[in-house]
This record gives sequence, C-alpha cells and structure tokens, in this order.
Amino acid sequence: MRSHHLRLAVVPAIVALASVPSFAALSIYLSPEDLARTSPIVVEGTVSSVACGYDPETGALATYVTIAVETVHRGPGTLGEIVLREPGGRLGDLVHDLDAVPVYEPEERVLVFVEMQHSSPRTSGLFFGKFTIVEGATPDSDRAVRDLSGQGLILRRPDLETEDLPLADLVAVIANNAYRGSGSV
Repeated sequence: MRSHHLRLAVVPAIVALASVPSFAALSIYLSPEDLARTSPIVVEGTVSSVACGYDPETGALATYVTIAVETVHRGPGTLGEIVLREPGGRLGDLVHDLDAVPVYEPEERVLVFVEMQHSSPRTSGLFFGKFTIVEGATPDSDRAVRDLSGQGLILRRPDLETEDLPLADLVAVIANNAYRGSGSV
C-alpha cells in the first residue's frame, strides 16, 4: 500500500519537473563581498593570452588564461603574471563549452578573484569572479563591469543583466572583507 502512495506522489512530481523549462546552469549569486571573503588571490591586469589544451591533471580540455598582473589586491605581492586554468574550451574541431565559465579576451583589462582548484588557479565562483575594467575619462572614474546575462538560472540574482560599479568601490570591498578561507597561497 505504501509503494502505491509513493508512486502517486512521484508521478505528479516528475510531470511537474518535466514541464519546467530546463536551464543549462544553476548558480547561487555571489556578491563582491562573498568573493572577497572566499578568494585568497585578487589581481588586476590585462589578459595577455588565451589558449586551449588538455589538462594533464584531469585529462579534460581546459582553457589557459594568462594575465599580466598590474596590481595585486590580495596574494603574493611579487606576482607579475598568473595563468588561470578554466574548464572546457576549443581545440581544433573539439569543443567543450560549459555554462557559467568566464570567457576572457586578449587585451581585456580585468579584476579577477582567484581560487585554487586541483592545485591550479582559476576564477573564483566561475563567471562571478571576473570583472571587466572599463576605463573612464580619468583613472578615478574607471568602472568594474560583471556580465550576468546568458549564465543560466541564478538564484538570489539581482534584477540586472550586468553589474556596473566604480572600480574604486570594488577595491574597497576587497580591502574591507578579509579572506576567510583555509590554507595559504
């Protein structure tokens, strides 16, 4: 008798889930404050190269993003360059596109929150950890822009396609929210 009632409960649930549109990615919104508290490294710089290849550690396709570091907001002060290893990418005819993975372009100025994954640096919180720097008329008017569009379903998401804030405000968030993770960099 119990299994009959269980089937009666499960079938409507499956039908309800099947009628909901599927989203490729499901993410929980990460604020700049959340990122600052969970990122052992935060750098500002210019993307000098983007290349794809096989990751020897995981055996999967990966994209390697090299950033010429201009400012270290958190992490080793002598960091002149950092290479991020992001999952997925394109190598010849092989394509492994993943939702929520940040896309970097050569010559793009960025502020990036960095975490360690499989002993390699990558963008914290996937696309949440990448801000594109848009230069203003003066250095004090530079903006930090984060794209939230096209990233699947974001829970607790602000009603914005992009977040745009003064770069100086984002730097203040980093300074005022200490890293609370475990381990050292």
